[in-house]
Amino acid sequence: MPALPEQSPDILIVGAGPVGLAAALFLDSHGVGVRLIDKGNNSSTTSRAQIVNPRSLELLEENGVAAKILKESRDVLGVRFYEDWKPVAALDFTDIPSRYKMAAIPQARTEALLAEALALRGIAPERGREFISLKQTGEAVSTLVSSEQSGEETIVSRIVLGTDGAHSPTRAAIGADWVGHGFPESWPLYDIYLDDPLDRDHAHVLFVDDGSYSCYVSSQGFGGSSAMFPICSIIFRQAQTPARLSGNRRFILATSWQRTSWSAVSRSLEMRPISIRRSVREA
Repeated sequence: MPALPEQSPDILIVGAGPVGLAAALFLDSHGVGVRLIDKGNNSSTTSRAQIVNPRSLELLEENGVAAKILKESRDVLGVRFYEDWKPVAALDFTDIPSRYKMAAIPQARTEALLAEALALRGIAPERGREFISLKQTGEAVSTLVSSEQSGEETIVSRIVLGTDGAHSPTRAAIGADWVGHGFPESWPLYDIYLDDPLDRDHAHVLFVDDGSYSCYVSSQGFGGSSAMFPICSIIFRQAQTPARLSGNRRFILATSWQRTSWSAVSRSLEMRPISIRRSVREA
């Protein structure tokens, strides 16, 4: 196999979310040279995907990240479903064949813990670098990336690993379809400090008569066990608001919190900060 140009990575990873960060960690720990880029200038600041499943924890065990996640996460033992807050069904996760349980932790913290483990190995995500195109050249791949600071750069690697989401430009560049189904709706996601008797060992899904629903998932919050109240990440169907679907739930809102709009069609996330300085109580 021909040698790559000097300082070229074996694998270029496009996308520095949880999957890209974990892939970089796994590969480097097994002696595979990586370079990790992401078009965003900053890492996640909100929950987004807030569940780490047992198999992922098993894979993250050898590098110590699983133990750190468990220190900050909350076990999710199942899901409970309601109509107008009357229980109608439940899912039980306690019989999953693993020594780990489903773990609820904000994606921002998962990414931070993975990035810390990578930093110990001398690797950091190169943020603000956007994938433009790629070209197969014999035994290597030439990838064109662009950044505002340094302009365009061609990175030569043996493999390009696309971990850049459902709207993946890398997948589009090789003509691969996205297999799956979407829903043409907007799904706002709120990270809210919650002071409420809801069972925090379960996720909760509330259905109401107009077809809307909300999903509540509690974690220890962005401050881990030191948080005043657990973060409750709430996803609303049909762009509803906490006041519309909360019933008599009492929310203690952080001084500064994020609303994240999630389009189920594109699976993309757009963060818009909103400042709130009051508590909300529904009658």
